Amino acid sequence: MYNYFTCNFDVFLTGEANSSSLNISRIKYDLFGNNLFTIHFITNQRNTFTPIPKVALGAIVNDDYAGGIAVDNTSLTTGCVLENVILVTVTTPNPCVANNQFMCIENGQCIDKEKVCDFRIDCPTPGGSDEAECGTCSFDNNNGTLCGWKDYSLGSVEWQLVAGPFNMGPSSDHTTGQDFYVVASADDSYGFASLRSPPLGPAGIECQLKFWYYIDINDTLDYRSISVYVRQESNNYSSFLFMASINDSTGPQWKQNVVNIGYQKGRFIIEIDGTPEQDKTIAIDDVEFYNCQATIPPELGLPFNCTFEQDWCNFFHDDTADFKWERTNQSTPTIDTGPGFDHTTGSGFYVFIETSYPRKPDDRARLISALQYPSSTHLCLTFWYHMYGADIGALNIFIQSVPNNLSNISSTLVWTKTGTQEDRWHRATQTLYNLNSTDIYGWRIVFEGVVGKGYSGDIALDDIFLSQSACPSSRTCNFQVNLCDFQASPDNSWIRQQATNLSYFINIDHTLSTSLGYFAMATQDNAKLRSQEYTNVGDECLKFWYFINGPDGTTGELNVAKQISSSQVETNLWSNNIYENTWRYGQILINGGNSSFFTLFQAFKSSENVNIGIDDVILTHGSCPPPINCNFESVDICSWTQVKDDDFDWLLQTGATSSSGTGPTVDHTINSTQGYYIYIESSYPARPDDTAQIISEHFIVGQGCFSLWYHMYGVGIGSLVIYTNIKSQPMTEVYRIDGEQGNEWKKINVNISVMLQNQEWVRIIVEGVVGISYQGDIAVDDIVWSPNVTCLTTEITTTPSQPIVSTTYPPNIYDCDFECNCTCNWKHDGTTKFRWTVTKGSTSTSNIGPDGDHTTGSVFGHYIYIETSAPAKFNDTARLISPDLIATNDEQCFRFYYYMYGSDVYRLNIYAQINENLGKALWQKEGNQGNRWLFGRISLRGNIEQTIGQPYQLVVEGIVGKSIQGDISIDDLAVNQGPCPPSNVCDFESSDLCSYVNDLTNTIDWKRYQAGTDSSLPSVDITYNSSHGHFILLKSVDATKSVSGRLVTPSYPDTSGSCIRWYMLLENTATLNIRTYAIGVINPNILYTIRGAQGNQWKLAQTTVSCDSPYQVVFEGILNNTNNKLDSIVIDDVEIKSGVCEQLGSCDFEKGLCGFQNVKADFDWKRTSYNVELFNASIFDHTTNSREGFYLWMDRQQIVQGRKARIESELMLVDIRCISFWYYMNNIVGAQLNVYIRDPRSDTYNLIWSNDQIHGSFWLLQEITVQPNMTVYGTNRFTIVYEAVVGSKTGDLAIDDVSTRSGNCLSTTSYTDPLTTITEMTTTVSTEILATTTDIAQTSASVGILTTAIDITQITTITHADCIQYACYNNGICKPSTTEVGRPICECKPGFNGPQCENKEVSSENSNLGPILGGVFGGLTAISLIVVGYIYFSSKKRAARVANASTKSTDLSRNDSAKNPTYNGTAVIDT
Repeated sequence: MYNYFTCNFDVFLTGEANSSSLNISRIKYDLFGNNLFTIHFITNQRNTFTPIPKVALGAIVNDDYAGGIAVDNTSLTTGCVLENVILVTVTTPNPCVANNQFMCIENGQCIDKEKVCDFRIDCPTPGGSDEAECGTCSFDNNNGTLCGWKDYSLGSVEWQLVAGPFNMGPSSDHTTGQDFYVVASADDSYGFASLRSPPLGPAGIECQLKFWYYIDINDTLDYRSISVYVRQESNNYSSFLFMASINDSTGPQWKQNVVNIGYQKGRFIIEIDGTPEQDKTIAIDDVEFYNCQATIPPELGLPFNCTFEQDWCNFFHDDTADFKWERTNQSTPTIDTGPGFDHTTGSGFYVFIETSYPRKPDDRARLISALQYPSSTHLCLTFWYHMYGADIGALNIFIQSVPNNLSNISSTLVWTKTGTQEDRWHRATQTLYNLNSTDIYGWRIVFEGVVGKGYSGDIALDDIFLSQSACPSSRTCNFQVNLCDFQASPDNSWIRQQATNLSYFINIDHTLSTSLGYFAMATQDNAKLRSQEYTNVGDECLKFWYFINGPDGTTGELNVAKQISSSQVETNLWSNNIYENTWRYGQILINGGNSSFFTLFQAFKSSENVNIGIDDVILTHGSCPPPINCNFESVDICSWTQVKDDDFDWLLQTGATSSSGTGPTVDHTINSTQGYYIYIESSYPARPDDTAQIISEHFIVGQGCFSLWYHMYGVGIGSLVIYTNIKSQPMTEVYRIDGEQGNEWKKINVNISVMLQNQEWVRIIVEGVVGISYQGDIAVDDIVWSPNVTCLTTEITTTPSQPIVSTTYPPNIYDCDFECNCTCNWKHDGTTKFRWTVTKGSTSTSNIGPDGDHTTGSVFGHYIYIETSAPAKFNDTARLISPDLIATNDEQCFRFYYYMYGSDVYRLNIYAQINENLGKALWQKEGNQGNRWLFGRISLRGNIEQTIGQPYQLVVEGIVGKSIQGDISIDDLAVNQGPCPPSNVCDFESSDLCSYVNDLTNTIDWKRYQAGTDSSLPSVDITYNSSHGHFILLKSVDATKSVSGRLVTPSYPDTSGSCIRWYMLLENTATLNIRTYAIGVINPNILYTIRGAQGNQWKLAQTTVSCDSPYQVVFEGILNNTNNKLDSIVIDDVEIKSGVCEQLGSCDFEKGLCGFQNVKADFDWKRTSYNVELFNASIFDHTTNSREGFYLWMDRQQIVQGRKARIESELMLVDIRCISFWYYMNNIVGAQLNVYIRDPRSDTYNLIWSNDQIHGSFWLLQEITVQPNMTVYGTNRFTIVYEAVVGSKTGDLAIDDVSTRSGNCLSTTSYTDPLTTITEMTTTVSTEILATTTDIAQTSASVGILTTAIDITQITTITHADCIQYACYNNGICKPSTTEVGRPICECKPGFNGPQCENKEVSSENSNLGPILGGVFGGLTAISLIVVGYIYFSSKKRAARVANASTKSTDLSRNDSAKNPTYNGTAVIDT
């Protein structure tokens, strides 16, 4: 501990004749009291020293380390001679040392050292030596002193005590203009000077460090700054907490700065670091610690108002909270949350809570005002807040009453707001009551920010003011603090009631949706609640939420009336007496007039057990809108409510969403970036299948048309689902849209038909479901409910920057939506007994087919389907034949919607029948196409093999599959003149080639061809999968020379990443390059290239393009015609979509086969799910771990041993690559799962992994490292083939979540069952090349089994890293792997066991987490310490420079402390 002013330096004159001496100089020194002095004496003049005077230097040194004295630069004249005398050192003991105490200089009193520098004087005054050297300092005492501060600078830059003008610094000190100050002098080393106080404290919550500083900045590149840190005794002062950075220029003058130190529980040291510039100096003067004493009440009445423009004003952090508020002048660091600017100026400062890691849900930060004087009058608190983001928690405001003894501080919650509140600053006011209790010393305001469910939850504050009168009367009341301006009649017949422990009540209020909230409740029969007097300014709308419920046999009724101020007459406006255990919405139009009025809520109830309540009452100007309709232009969600039990919230938005390649750029209502809509933000932390829901108010009419406009654009789009909600069926799906729907606003009309019982209500739920990536934002606008009407046909319009107007076709005799409960002008084929059936709702076989038609999207609309139940049998065929069409050279298009969902869906064909001859199919689909209506179209011109002017008929043919799960449905048949509607895929079915053009420099042009017209061409196209489909072809006619041709697309806007996908076939040695054309030149860089034949099947390819200007895609074909063989290139179904391409060879099968294709084999892999198979396959998928999730399955109906199914990936470059997949093998004998690398050029298969062993009813992860030498003949691309081989016993064999990534696989661990011994195996890969596919089965027995590997770099686990892809069923809990087991373990609930809790048995198996957690977190801790150490030395070196180099200025402190029980508020209010 520091003891000061106890070190004396004495100079004596003495002589040999006597022992007396004369003290001619005594100087008291502090630690840095350096003095230069000169003593003059003349020996030949009169003096008492004979015969020769002598000089002796004596020092009295205190026992503490801070009492040292040094002497330097001592000089004597030549007349002085050094005498060889041994002097005696005398030690005078300090009487306080023995008890480790401090001695007061004033009287020698001993006090505890903890009382030194504790901001309270304990030594006698005047003097107070225990606080004299404790940092508060003008640097002027004793001819210059540092008052306990000490320089800790390490480099060439250091703090110096100076007086007067200093080079490139101030001309004088601040205190007097003549005395001392400290400077960090100009330096070009980019170092910093460090000044530290003695140990101080503890400190009270209002502790401030005030000092004057000098930084004359006149250059925007000037990086000088002063940084303030706190070092705490609890960590031996070894680490520091950042408090403030000061880099505002003072000009050529001094300026004061205030740093809020706040509450410090123990001793602490303040460190002030200064970073000067090469030609500029930093200076400090007049340092003061203010209001810091911890055990006596601080000063009252410090200024309250704060805009945060200069600093934190008199607001302080509560260090007992979990973390701290931050101050900034930019947007918060996290996108999609927080403001982009402050409220005060639009470019200034505000404070906010940063909810990103390491914050956790329910962490709290508290900002506390200075203590204010008790007040006998009501005061008005005004502030601005910003709460926007998908994970917003809560903003709470407390009043703290502080008693004289500073203990038992009470907190009352007076205001709160929860959840997202649209992206803007909001003004809030709150009247403060009861600020003058008898035992109160003072009161203060606490702003508490609470972290929500994720990092998108930043909350901000700005412009806090306090007025000396009550706030103006509000037209809103949420009853969180009191009854506002409502009066009960009789008294206490209405009370403010907390929403907890009430019978026949939902036990949550409406405002907060928690049991802690309050509402107004009637306590007796005939209870009236009268509002304040309102001045009538025209039509007004009274909106409120109400609750009525009670036991059977009782009655309850709520009435709302209006009373003119000058009359006693009460006019009843609204009444309801229906019981329901939920909050309901009400609104009433109050007609305009000239008289003021009151509103009255009157409750009647037959029993005290009947609960009648109201909440969130608001009176707004203007007429009431339709109760459900909402265009969001009022900057709220109208009468809709965010559902609390979903995963996140819908967000209000203007302009574009934050993610590129998804979401709208304008709203639908006003087609402007200023208009509002709501959307779901699908970026992290949202996960696939997370849901956001809003729910409507209640309405009593169960029939009507519900419509809304939606925007579903992006490669990661999930689903938009509409549900109805009634008491008996809370979630009934009535409409669903899956996947991307294009960059346009579209309208859906949903016919709602719910049969309501007496006193029953219906509500509508709109749900957004997150898709597979961040490019999955779904938007909704203009919600409308039209009761008792039937919807019209779905409309479509768009509002991008260049709106696309939807095409409306005139009706004709070929159109049929089957709403007549007939087939219109289409006829059944009389040659077959099996027919299409007209129906509505779902088909007769559950879990297959649609739930409603496509036209209306409801259960009331009609469509046709083939019923595959008995007596129908395999290959039964139903045909529907159109009226005659006339073959023409003009463009015509046949449009239709189809639905093919079920495990045994077979085939749907479209024919052009000529003279009762079907010919070849124009269009064909086979197998399960997913649980949704799909759009089909066929361009008729050029596809009809009939003489121009002659008739033909279109035939829609459905063929029965192998079981009852094969229904096929059709709706909305139509034929239009002109081309088919535009698509984002160019399929070359139209002769305009999608506006693709041949380059003028071509030596050969690309041409559109029909499939099957030449034996050298593909027999079917991709679009129609028939010989009537078209593609684009580049083929030479002269094999003696090389030719080339470029096909150029239309222009696309600049992009940060778009994916080009296409199908292709190359023959002989042809080369295909993909390039871009921008700003008038061809890009010399090739995006994608491939050379030579890749087999005789269509291959899917893709590449990502990025361009900062509008561009065109160029397909450059080079026909080399090597060895006099004709080369050719065929392309079909070119698609360019927003977002970078997904990884090749990867698929979770939820939306289809991705880039995989079933290749020719004995049968196909079946994409299916538990639900589709109707429990025939007892497998939940791996991706979603649900019955609804999809996977690839070897059908159990395949019983012939040795038969094979194969599926092949896209082409990918040969490199070191890790193939990863999950597989399931159970209850089978002799079946095999094989994985091959296929060399498409030589058509050879390289078997790299095989397994014929079952492992039980769970999924296993398999990873295989592919080496570049696994193909032959120098092929630079390969495909991956997954093969299933039927065994001797039928069971389950499936794969899911297949993927690839560059680089080696990481680990190799194989296991069979958690209870068995685990064997480590070496990764082995077969290198035997098979000449043909027929030999595969004969060689697979010799193949080594590759071990399982888990890539921890791809983990985004819910709980533990290695639980990411390990499913635990029946609510089992995944625990991380141990060194003994080597893989995750499922901790099963009682009644279940098995590796993944899949068996319904009792198991007591548990997992020990200690070893793995110790190892993992121990390692992470070691790494963290190294990183922190490096950051410390680096950041301290450049702390001030870095802080000023950025235009952002942020105050950041984090403190993880125990919860403070003070904040158990008992009252809340929300404005």
